[in-house]
Amino acid sequence: MASSTALQQDVDLLGRLLEDILEEQAGGDAVRLVKLLRGAARERRVGVPGAADRLVAAIRDLDESQIAVSVRALSISFDLANLAEDLQRVRVLRERDASTSGASRRESIGDAIQRLHAAGLSADAMQHLLDRLRIDLVFTAHPTEAKRRTTRRILRRLRDDVRTLEQSSLSSREKGELNDRILSDLTLLWQVDPIRPQRPTVMNELDRGLFFFDGLWEVIPRLRQDLRRALGEAYPQHQFRIPALVTFGSWIGGDRDGNPFVTAEVTAQALERLRRSAVERHLRTCQELIELLVMSSQSVEIEPALTTALAQAIKKSSALRESIGSVAEVEVYRRWLKMIQGRLQATLAAAGGTQSEGVMYRDAGELATDVRLLADSLSRHKGERISQSLLTRWLDQIETFGLQFAALDVRQDSRVHVDVLGEIFLKTGACSDFAAADEATRQRILKSAPTVGNEVLQFGLSEQARETLSLFKLLVRIVRAHGPERLGGHVISMTHEPSDLLAVLWLWKWAWKATPGDTARPLVYLPIVPLFETIDDLRRGPDILGELLGLEEYRDYLRLSPDREPTQVVMVGYSDSTKDGGYLAACWGLFRVQDRLAEVTQQNGLRLVVFHGRGGSLGRGGGPAARAILSLPPKSVDGSLRMTEQGEVLAERYDDPQIAQRHLEQVTWATMLVTAEPQPPVAPEWLTLLDR
Repeated sequence: MASSTALQQDVDLLGRLLEDILEEQAGGDAVRLVKLLRGAARERRVGVPGAADRLVAAIRDLDESQIAVSVRALSISFDLANLAEDLQRVRVLRERDASTSGASRRESIGDAIQRLHAAGLSADAMQHLLDRLRIDLVFTAHPTEAKRRTTRRILRRLRDDVRTLEQSSLSSREKGELNDRILSDLTLLWQVDPIRPQRPTVMNELDRGLFFFDGLWEVIPRLRQDLRRALGEAYPQHQFRIPALVTFGSWIGGDRDGNPFVTAEVTAQALERLRRSAVERHLRTCQELIELLVMSSQSVEIEPALTTALAQAIKKSSALRESIGSVAEVEVYRRWLKMIQGRLQATLAAAGGTQSEGVMYRDAGELATDVRLLADSLSRHKGERISQSLLTRWLDQIETFGLQFAALDVRQDSRVHVDVLGEIFLKTGACSDFAAADEATRQRILKSAPTVGNEVLQFGLSEQARETLSLFKLLVRIVRAHGPERLGGHVISMTHEPSDLLAVLWLWKWAWKATPGDTARPLVYLPIVPLFETIDDLRRGPDILGELLGLEEYRDYLRLSPDREPTQVVMVGYSDSTKDGGYLAACWGLFRVQDRLAEVTQQNGLRLVVFHGRGGSLGRGGGPAARAILSLPPKSVDGSLRMTEQGEVLAERYDDPQIAQRHLEQVTWATMLVTAEPQPPVAPEWLTLLDR
């Protein structure tokens, strides 16, 4: 294990430099004041008699300017302490790697594959597990996070510079330059207003979420390469199909449950921002490859499939001909990359509203096909190392992030849908009081296909109803233009009855019919996700789902899913259930309901994906994610899970790429083991005892 000496050295260094900045910026009295407060707080914590009274007295006597200086200094001090702890976490990971002597470190992907191989899992069974592996991590907003992205960028620079400072090969001049830069960044931390001057907008929250994709862009290829390497070592005679492994979703810009600032227009902006950010990333990667792959067809052979595809692309589009024209004809790889670049630029323009039909990439699959043509040509003509080093990485990024960094979920309270449909059905004469109708009546009305189209908007509906209908029409336009992969699912908070899901299905069918365009095209599947939150709803959840799956209309809808087997996603809430029933009752209720939900879906020939609404604190389902996954009922996982990554834990888990990789490999490790590793039977009396 890493010695605590290095951690203490980092804390001492940063503390000493912060004192220098504090004295320079605020004077020696400020340094003495902060030392006094810290010392009194430390004494209080270890139980020194009278320390608490001294601390209270010291704070009570502060004037406004002293309070401002103390708060800022202590806030920066805490940030620096967290930074030092992150550096220590990485040291520990590296020391563990160094001590394994070539074996996989604990709780890694390699560790999972070695354990499963040792347990007798065949290559075919491993492939079956990989085919079912589906881990989706969904970022949510953190509206109470006031720290600006500028502050996070400065802290990143500090972390990298302190890490570099530890290198023994640095010259005295280099160490001096690093110290100067650290002092400069600490001065910036002091002088920059640490919090935003106004409440963050939804787009500010989305930009904060995108901030953490900087590291993930590089982490994902390493994660997938770890999987390839581990499979090759355990099953050297077998070629595996590698899954996407981990994908990402987002609620930011789609979660309208109780948030009046998330409108259909804001959702459209969020979708465009997610798309634009991903396409710009692909363009940067493409440009890097254009500058590298300049080999000539006079020196290396080119696969005929690539030259044929290039000729067809040039013939098809004058814009692509123009973009390729400046590159010599013998530089076929570079010309092909220029063609990809032209299509990506058209895709970027389309994201901003400019139409480029026939040139732009409609989905990530088209981009991956073009990149694979290049990778295959390189591999078949003595360039396999180049392909593995450069293009496999890009393909990993394409398959994980697509043309939109994260699929956007929509979430709304079931009561809003009831109110909106109540207005519509009152206007159309279908029901005079839908909200007061019993469940059988609601289901009867909702199982009928919508008979009203776009004219419903002329019925004098409320702003809430018009906004809801506008949202569903937006979702239809997105799916028709770019496919369903841009959307994650439609989550229904406070799901109480099967009709709550049928309500969303009715609105989706209405929007498909009412939105101008290809209305004759068959309805496309959009996952409708019930969220069971309270203790009572958790207990009733399996019965609600069982009744829903018994409805022919809903089962027919599930068959529209592009998945190999129809899938039902069910979300379970940790925060509300804990508030409703207490920590133990909530944890046990969640365990039991997942087990029963799995039984219901299996009985109906469906696959279950449980979506875990976990927060950062223990009361909200927080704690070590991998251990939490291991504690789940195995049949409720079966290779798949969705899990929220709440805004309050994003910085902790994703700001440092090495820590992010460790988190993702632990989540994958746990998912693989809980799915495929033999589990000892649970004693029945344990279950009944906890029930009681």
